[in-house]
Amino acid sequence: MESDNDVLLIVWLMMCTFLVLLMQAGFTCFESGHVRTKNSINVALKNVADFCISAACFWAFGYAIMYGVSYGGFFGTTGFLYNETDNGVEMSFMLFQLMFCSTSATIIAGAIAERTRFSSYMIITLITAGFLFPIMGHWAWAGRGFGAQEGQTLGWLAQIGFIDFAGSTVVHSLGGWMALAAMIVVGPRKGRFTKSGGVIQIFGYNLPLSALGTFLLFFGWFGFNGGSLLAIDGRLPLVILNTTIAGAFGGLSVLLICSGQRSLSGIRFVLNAVLAGLVAITASSNMMSPLDASIIGAIGGLLSYWVTNFLERLKLDDAVGAVPVHLAAGIWGTLAVAIFGDTAQFTHPYSRLEQLGVQSLGVIVCMTLVFGVGFSLLKIINYFYPLRVSSRVELMGLNYGEHGVRGELFDLVESMKGHSRNKDFSHPVEVNDYSETALISTEYNSLLQEIDKEFTAFKENESKLTELAKIDALTGIANRLEFDETFEREWSLSRSGGYSLSLIIVDVDNFKNYNDRYGHILGDKCLILIAECLRKSLKRHRDLVARVGGEEFAILLPDTDYESVAHIARTIRDDIQDLAIPHGASSAASVVTISLGVASVASDANATKGNLYEAADMALYRAKDDGRNRWRKVQV
Repeated sequence: MESDNDVLLIVWLMMCTFLVLLMQAGFTCFESGHVRTKNSINVALKNVADFCISAACFWAFGYAIMYGVSYGGFFGTTGFLYNETDNGVEMSFMLFQLMFCSTSATIIAGAIAERTRFSSYMIITLITAGFLFPIMGHWAWAGRGFGAQEGQTLGWLAQIGFIDFAGSTVVHSLGGWMALAAMIVVGPRKGRFTKSGGVIQIFGYNLPLSALGTFLLFFGWFGFNGGSLLAIDGRLPLVILNTTIAGAFGGLSVLLICSGQRSLSGIRFVLNAVLAGLVAITASSNMMSPLDASIIGAIGGLLSYWVTNFLERLKLDDAVGAVPVHLAAGIWGTLAVAIFGDTAQFTHPYSRLEQLGVQSLGVIVCMTLVFGVGFSLLKIINYFYPLRVSSRVELMGLNYGEHGVRGELFDLVESMKGHSRNKDFSHPVEVNDYSETALISTEYNSLLQEIDKEFTAFKENESKLTELAKIDALTGIANRLEFDETFEREWSLSRSGGYSLSLIIVDVDNFKNYNDRYGHILGDKCLILIAECLRKSLKRHRDLVARVGGEEFAILLPDTDYESVAHIARTIRDDIQDLAIPHGASSAASVVTISLGVASVASDANATKGNLYEAADMALYRAKDDGRNRWRKVQV
């Protein structure tokens, strides 16, 4: 039967257990608020699922590996499928440590949110909670638990004097290292970074929810650190005071930096800084003065700010800032034990420098175990079983893509896609007056009415608009689109009707020099005069002149034989020269001239439309090579 002191301790440990469990709710709120609406349910469910997996693993074998009779200080060998029913103190301690295990695992969820498969995250949780946390916990904390036998071997890190009071390394850095490994393997969210190296900020849908999560975590931290004393004595108020001071100064340090930033980024930085201050003091809240705690917390908050920006420069995408908060501040808090801690409370008679060496070794060991092993395992698993969702699922959101949850916003977007796809704007979307999308739906329907009116008018005038689209805006004659359509039609008619077809390609000589000398305004006027002259040269309704390039024109002459088209080309050349448009920059003439390529195809010729155009183009280049202001003809 437990003594009164044992009962009091059991009650205190159970209260702390409940407080640490409340941190799971804090993480759920914090991470759900940091992601976009389309992924919020997925993130929340992952937080629930990782607790269930962590609890099962820790009960089945995690507690045994972490606190069972030690094999050389490396892992426990007893207590599997924990079945103690008589020792209330030990059961309370086991439950308390189970919450630590779930806390370490859930850190990873936020870092790789919005692009990781639910099943993949379960695998990551299993590795973290079932293997990495118990092993690292044994190395640092074995022999500390209430179930430990007297004289039991300590974990090998504890043997050499490593200090981590409540888990800056064992819980927080461990989760941070695994989060970093997963981030690298999974990669950044779509659109997070541009190809040119820019950073696109992706903001969550509900930062007030994240702020609530921050306070839930803060509240739970009192149990996290307070329960780690494993006793109820005069040290408890100091632990709680240091925890409070560190968290407050962590947030204050970044609040001063971000006070002038009117953006969501500043708010996120402050929320993360509060948590970073709490993480930093976790390793030593039992052995620091409040003044030391304020410095440790402030530096932890600043580190979270700087590391967030540093990760972005490395193109590493941490959706909620888990690595800056838990890894960076966790490392700092572990090293701060040697820098600020009361040397009388060191477990070995070390100097500060010697203790700093031991603390640094603990950090390196955690990195080697968790990041080294974790990254290798995830890389192998990802090769055979991709950890990331498809691009399509990521775009539509993991709420629907992973769990089939169709939100009101998703249904509204699908209706919008239907309007766009079917080009039918006459049917409005359904409006539920009690939904969060009611106002958007109502305004969208008003917009639909206006679009439907405009679209109807557009359809009525489509024929006219199509005709206008075939006119060159500068010269008023046909453009390349009209020429291509007419060329295709006349070619088919000439082949079926049995008559010849001729083509003249016209190029203004030395037009670049003209533009350079007189400017674009006079250059445009020159093209307008030439186009009008070409248009007047045509005598039949079916003949077509078009501007097909900058200073290049094409004339299509159906049912015109080889000799007739040669006469037309000669006349056009002379007419343009007779315009006497001054051209002081021309090397060949003092007025603007043209070169022409003429090609004809007989009704029975075995040729293609492309052959005719190529022949006219080749004739044009021959005319230019012969000195410009000339025409050359080819029979296809």
